[in-house]
Amino acid sequence: MNPEPADLPQMLEESIDSGDWESVRELAERVLTSDPEHVRARVFLSLAKRKIHSTDECGPKTALGLGGVDSEVFIGREREASRLKVAFEEAFAGRGRLVAIAGEPGIGKTRMAEQLAAYAASRNALVFWGRVHEEAGSPPNWPWVQVIRSYIDTQESDVLRQSLGKTAGVIAGMVPELEERLGEILPPQTLGDPESERFLLID
Repeated sequence: MNPEPADLPQMLEESIDSGDWESVRELAERVLTSDPEHVRARVFLSLAKRKIHSTDECGPKTALGLGGVDSEVFIGREREASRLKVAFEEAFAGRGRLVAIAGEPGIGKTRMAEQLAAYAASRNALVFWGRVHEEAGSPPNWPWVQVIRSYIDTQESDVLRQSLGKTAGVIAGMVPELEERLGEILPPQTLGDPESERFLLID
C-alpha cells in the first residue's frame, strides 16, 4: 500500500538512519513532487545523490562518505555520520545549525568531528576549530574567540567589513584583533542589561 503524501516527510526523516541511500533519494523525490520547496527534502536528495555517486566511484563507503579523503571506516557510526552530513548540508544551504557530539572519553568524538571537517572542506566550506579544556580558567567564550580569530586571519579586510557589518563592534569587544585589522570600529549601543548584551554577542 502506498503511503499518504502527508506521511512522506516523516518517512524521509526516518530513512536517513537506514543507510539505504536509494530509498532516501526515492522518498525525497516523492516529497518534492508534492512540495517542491521542501528544504530538508532538497538537502536529503542532494546528499543521497552524492552518496550514491561516491559509493559507485570509490567503492566501500567511509564514515562520512569521503572516499579518497579518508579511507577509515567507523564501524557502527553510520547513523551519526549521516545526521552530521545532513546538518552540514543544511548549514551550507544557509540554515544555521549547532550540533553536539557527546559521549564517554575515547569513543571517537574528536575523530568524528575531524571526519566532518574533512567532508566540509571537500565541499569548499570554511572550517575553523575552537578548543577548551575541561579545567576551570579559560576566558569567556574561548572556543568562539579562537574561531573568530582564525576567520579574521584568513579574510581580506573588505570581506570582513561586509560579512560582519553592524556586528563588528560587538565582536571587537570579544576579539580586539578585529579593530587592529579594520581600524577604529564604533562600539555597539549599550543595552544596560548584561543578559541582553550577552544575547546580542551570541546572536
